Amino acid sequence: MKPFARDAGTETPYPITGRAHCPTSWAERGPGTERPRGRGPWARSDARGVPVPQGRGFARREGFGAGSALAKQQGQALVETALVLPLLLLLIVGLFDVGRAIWLSNTLATAVREGSRYGVVHGALSGSPTGPGAASYTPPDTDTAITAWVRSYATGVPDTLTVRSTWPDGNANRGSRIVVSASFPFTPVLSQVFLGGGLGITLQSSSTLVIEQ
Repeated sequence: MKPFARDAGTETPYPITGRAHCPTSWAERGPGTERPRGRGPWARSDARGVPVPQGRGFARREGFGAGSALAKQQGQALVETALVLPLLLLLIVGLFDVGRAIWLSNTLATAVREGSRYGVVHGALSGSPTGPGAASYTPPDTDTAITAWVRSYATGVPDTLTVRSTWPDGNANRGSRIVVSASFPFTPVLSQVFLGGGLGITLQSSSTLVIEQ
């Protein structure tokens, strides 16, 4: 059995071998590397033997910086949202106005085309004539029958719609021309909200056909 020796200031015996033994106490390894004893904030160590702090106090210290960074990022996100959101809303409303204008313009074009077709088949020789000489015609550019027909196809168009019906050849005989046009003021939503409706455009459409009867 090999003899044992004791280090100064320690109670742990170690065997004496043939190599020179240089015991190193825990105090000689530098600050922060003392052997953890018992329970407490330094009761655990990592793979290198460096004590790792444990406990609620240390957890709060470690999470303090991360929490501050997270709060800072959240505040920055709120500021960026406050700056971008109004522009995004304006863009969305602007796209809505453009889409509404295109839809109304297409509807108006369809209504005017139907009005001119009505005048084509209701010439001077038809059973219910339109144009010059007819009871529904009021010079110089109003025919109540064609106007009512156009309005029946102008779904969604405001009541400010104006319809004009003219016969460039001066009569509604077969082979003569009929021109039906319509227009109305269009006011975007942004103009209604910010300018009180002071800015708008006029949407209009026209159709020309030749009377068949």
